[in-house]
Amino acid sequence: MGAAAYFRDLIGRVKKGQVGGLVSVCSAHRFVVRAAMEQARDDGVPALIESTVNQVNQEGGYTGMTPCV
Repeated sequence: MGAAAYFRDLIGRVKKGQVGGLVSVCSAHRFVVRAAMEQARDDGVPALIESTVNQVNQEGGYTGMTPCV
């Protein structure tokens, strides 16, 4: 199931009072990102990885990461 279909289904379940969710983290630490991806895979749900503008920007932020375009 793609992410859009997952979210449509999730919204429908929540409106019916059912429990649902997805893995969501805000981290640039490689072990945290990996753990989140593994948990999402194991749960069969999308993973949402967030970052601040200071973590990832065109110059590499404070993490040294750059956007993948």
